Amino acid sequence: MSRFACVWVDWFTAAAAERCEPALRDRPLVILGVRGDSPTVGRGGAPTANTTIIDANAAARAEGVRPGMTETEARARWPSLVSRPWADAHVASARHALLEAALGVSPRVEDAGAGIVHVDAAGLMRLHGDAAAVGRRLLRQAERVGFAARVALAESRTVARLVAASASGSLTVVPAGSEERALAAVPLAALGLDAHLAAALAQWGVRTLGELAALPRAGVAMRLGPAGLDAHDRALGRDREPFRAWTPPPFWEEAQGLEWEVDSLGALALVLERVLERLCARLAAAHLAAD
Repeated sequence: MSRFACVWVDWFTAAAAERCEPALRDRPLVILGVRGDSPTVGRGGAPTANTTIIDANAAARAEGVRPGMTETEARARWPSLVSRPWADAHVASARHALLEAALGVSPRVEDAGAGIVHVDAAGLMRLHGDAAAVGRRLLRQAERVGFAARVALAESRTVARLVAASASGSLTVVPAGSEERALAAVPLAALGLDAHLAAALAQWGVRTLGELAALPRAGVAMRLGPAGLDAHDRALGRDREPFRAWTPPPFWEEAQGLEWEVDSLGALALVLERVLERLCARLAAAHLAAD
């Protein structure tokens, strides 16, 4: 029987920054970039003018801060907001860390996007116990490399991903045969649809995946075309793409941005200690060691 898990980390760019600076987890944090096609920063990693919020952690979102706001708008809501510039190296290291953590549970994992890992869980129950035991092991692995994650297990990657994204608890196991019921109340926004397609479905009164799945397929194809069929398949929990197993790169890398100048070996040692702690946690999660 096919079985898949999805490991999901909310607001991954902010989570990557918190992983580098754990003290930020309890503070309202935003990641800054520049308006445009991609986030950019100025010299020394400092954001340039006209900065906008790329991501925000749970504490900042609780105060009404959202991606797309300017830094000025965000600080008007919460003056003591902590900000960090976008750092590609931090996100890349964090992404690899989460994938490597999942590899400590299953030999086949898939990079499904920043903060999203699909795990081929077929046969893992013989090694780790029931589906819930596999899920708990994935949660522990994610925690070891610095992430608070949610995990869902189901018979397809699509169901596991949509349930993990929308679940209120840290672990959800979808019993075989109950996939449509598990997705029925999930908001349509979970599919991340194109604005025009989302608007068309809203005009039809479709608000949830259950309502979308109930539409006649022939009518969806005729009125909404391939994009509509893709959305319909996902609402039914069907995987449209093959599993693409991720292969770890032949090197291990961590990065640390600094808000101050390193002017002594003592200061450098403190920075290196934090970087090496994260690197060693990744090695341990993958059952590796280094001299």
